[in-house]
Amino acid sequence: IGILVTFAMPAFMVTQEKSLTKEAIANLKLIAAAEKVYRMENLTYYGPEDNINNINTNLNLYFTNETYWDYAITAATADAFTATADRVGGPYASCVFTVTQSAADPTSSGTCP
Repeated sequence: IGILVTFAMPAFMVTQEKSLTKEAIANLKLIAAAEKVYRMENLTYYGPEDNINNINTNLNLYFTNETYWDYAITAATADAFTATADRVGGPYASCVFTVTQSAADPTSSGTCP
């Protein structure tokens, strides 16, 4: 059994990291959508903000798990915003995803799966 686990573990880790990456991308898309609604109601984008509880409250979101990603709105004006998801720990700790008001999909920087 130990030998089987030794061979299966690397594949499991890669699959887990890909799943966590999809989680970050989906959450950034939710933040982008919520920012657009916030702008329609307030004539400006929300932020900057690095506290997930404040982001949840002001954008009417409900992210509960910050174990793997730190979410932040790093810049916001009446016409633009930038939100990021920074990987917390693990083999891809340098992975950062970024979304803006003009990008349909988040972009990555650093080492991401």
